[in-house]
Amino acid sequence: MSISSNLERINGAKSTLKTYLTDNNVAVPDGTKIDAMAELLSGVSVDKINHADIPSYVKSEALAVAEKVKAVMKADSIVFLAISDLHHTGPQVDNWQTNINAGNLHACQALKVLSYSLPQIDFACMLGDVTFGNAKTTTQLMQQQFNQINGWLGEAWKNIPQLRTVGNHDTGEYSTLVGAQFLKNNIWKYNEGAVYGSEEYGYCYRDFAEKKLRVICLNTCEGETVSGESAAYCCSPEQLLWFAQTLYAVGSKADAAQWGIIVLGHYPLDLGGAYPTGNIVKAYVAGESTVQNGVTVNFNGHNSAKFIANVHGHNHCFQFGKLHSVANGQGTEFDAWRMCTPNACFYRNNSGVVTMNGISFGDPAPHDKTAGTGKDTAFNVNVINPSEQVLYSFCYGAGIDRTIGYAATVYYSITNTLTNVTTSNDAVAAEDGTAYSATITAADGYTMSSVTVKMGGTDITSTAYNSDTGVVSIAAVTGDVVITAKATKVVSYHNLVPKAVDSSGASAPYTDGLMLSSSGTTSEYNHFTTTGFIPFDGGANHIYRIGGEGITWNEYGARIAWYNADFTLKSSVVKYDKIGASIYYPTKIDDPNAAAAFSTDANVAPPQGAAYFRVSAKGKGENLVVTLDEKIE
Repeated sequence: MSISSNLERINGAKSTLKTYLTDNNVAVPDGTKIDAMAELLSGVSVDKINHADIPSYVKSEALAVAEKVKAVMKADSIVFLAISDLHHTGPQVDNWQTNINAGNLHACQALKVLSYSLPQIDFACMLGDVTFGNAKTTTQLMQQQFNQINGWLGEAWKNIPQLRTVGNHDTGEYSTLVGAQFLKNNIWKYNEGAVYGSEEYGYCYRDFAEKKLRVICLNTCEGETVSGESAAYCCSPEQLLWFAQTLYAVGSKADAAQWGIIVLGHYPLDLGGAYPTGNIVKAYVAGESTVQNGVTVNFNGHNSAKFIANVHGHNHCFQFGKLHSVANGQGTEFDAWRMCTPNACFYRNNSGVVTMNGISFGDPAPHDKTAGTGKDTAFNVNVINPSEQVLYSFCYGAGIDRTIGYAATVYYSITNTLTNVTTSNDAVAAEDGTAYSATITAADGYTMSSVTVKMGGTDITSTAYNSDTGVVSIAAVTGDVVITAKATKVVSYHNLVPKAVDSSGASAPYTDGLMLSSSGTTSEYNHFTTTGFIPFDGGANHIYRIGGEGITWNEYGARIAWYNADFTLKSSVVKYDKIGASIYYPTKIDDPNAAAAFSTDANVAPPQGAAYFRVSAKGKGENLVVTLDEKIE
């Protein structure tokens, strides 16, 4: 066989291997040799997200969101998924890595559940900042993080049209710039079916003709891709002209009045240096002219397509409102909406609270994540109903639902956060000024423990909720409504934890992040909780039961101690592994409903004559149950 034929065969194999890798979301940098490609095969997995591996709380949260979506869907609905600001990480931020990466995996698992659960998904978008991208993020680390997220998203969004854009952290500007080709390989190569203004920098649009929708995907970090933090612009003059001409083209269609426009990007169009894009939208909406890169684009008579919203990331919050045009350093609101997609990242919630050009960005209150629950991440499932001219945005995870009426009608969202409680009204929005009423009911075997009703961020519980009837009644809705209600199980036992006090006698049920030490004092210990001083009758013959949801008492840090009336330690602290160890320690009792159960008698010195006792256990204090002589049922 000739050398040339061998080379041809090797090059063919190399090409086939590269195609296989890229199709399986493994990036292959230009110039990679065939032996290096072989090493990359380890990054290929047939199934990266197995349904059996998805936690039940992820499935429950996703299915709850799916039900909300299905409740508002109509024949003309457009459904799209939006995720942003994952800030996936590695050893560059050791202390944050576990919670961030677990939350990102759960977000992608939830997206996969939704892909099976929703009757339709028209497209999905990723709005930037896939990687943590701090000063310690090398190009190699960034590639590893892209590979993992792209693998998860690739499976979750299989066969779903996608649009992805770059975020400022993805550029490498806080360490070493990675360049446009790297970003193309990892981000906008997924924008299949799009019409590009620039394949190099990834700005493009995609028409969904059957839904009369144009989705425009801007690269608001184009300047940073080229020049990093010192960039003189967000979008180049060439991109700005393309954006104006793209709006003009859809606004000039013969049936333009039936079309809608969504603009995607990392930055909101009126943030900082991105404001020229917002000015172009202002010109479009008003039917005015704009001059971009020396070319005049006149929107008069060419703006019939409805501008629905700018959907963006970056600000790590749930802010939504009207866009602003900017002139002479001052922003002026105009009639076009923007909506922030929250950060999937576990940390840095609401970190985009800034004011630029007199425009306030951010959310009054952050929506913090909770590890090990369906609230450890956040993203949106959005529903556009053109016949209503309404955009519903439902939150998976930690956050709130939002509703935008992009016509003249103003809508406010109705968010129910219910624990062991049902509602008679499953509406997710209400028109401005209309009445709202719902009856909330505790589940069988439960009793209502707390109800809060807020409208526009103001607590209106005292006037809106009748505790005798369970009715929430609002005469006129004038802001977003959030109803939070929790019911607790009716039990026959008495939990002693709420009766605990501190050494001054003040109420002190528990403190999370502490354990009892061998001296009877406390020390810091993650994932544990310790009660205050629980009043005690001083007798020796008692059965102690410790339990509750998520409470364990079988490892280091789990302890019980008894105290004198002056809060000094009565005797030695008893560790979990001493229960049943001899006649001089408490006797172990088998009880399937308790994390720990044991009895004391006269041979166990500490309880005799004690005035208080304390317990430390693994878990959250809000779930801890401690009883004396009563079963936990």
